[in-house]
Amino acid sequence: MIGVNRVGNDGNDIYHSGDTSLIDPVGEIIYQKAHDEDVFTYTLSRQHLDELRAKFPFMKDADRFMIL
Repeated sequence: MIGVNRVGNDGNDIYHSGDTSLIDPVGEIIYQKAHDEDVFTYTLSRQHLDELRAKFPFMKDADRFMIL
């Protein structure tokens, strides 16, 4: 995963503060940066994700639907 943090107004004159966070599925903050430009790279662990999916199988009871 590559993240880019920009501060200032974009081409549509919308201001971006430069705040960003990367939070794992159980709510732990992996990366956080406030009010600063930044480029960062983070490698997600497939093993960790698979373990969390086995521990919290919330998608097994998902409803099957389609938005038309």
